Amino acid sequence: AECGAGSGMAAAAITVMSGGTTEQALGAASLAIQNSFGMTCDPIANRVEAPCLGKNVMASTNAISCANMAMAGYRQLIPLDEVLVAMKKVGEQIPHEMRCETWWQEGCVLGRIDVQQP
Repeated sequence: AECGAGSGMAAAAITVMSGGTTEQALGAASLAIQNSFGMTCDPIANRVEAPCLGKNVMASTNAISCANMAMAGYRQLIPLDEVLVAMKKVGEQIPHEMRCETWWQEGCVLGRIDVQQP
């Protein structure tokens, strides 16, 4: 949810700051969130930043792309409010072990791998 929510907010903000309408900003947010459905948190060597850094970089480029698409007139297929409901449903279906908020207690699959640091 972190990458999707952040990407959606950034896409909307970029659209507004670029002179886009409210409708375009909501469309950009909808597109950005749709692109991130189903992402899991799976820390490498118990370091959450290893996979999350790359995922957040991808989310930022996703936000820029979705803002540009909305500004160019591309209309999202699903309204933002429906995307948010779907996002909640998808998130609830992801196993707890793969959710970022619980890895500290339970440990994720890759979090258990011992990776040698240089």
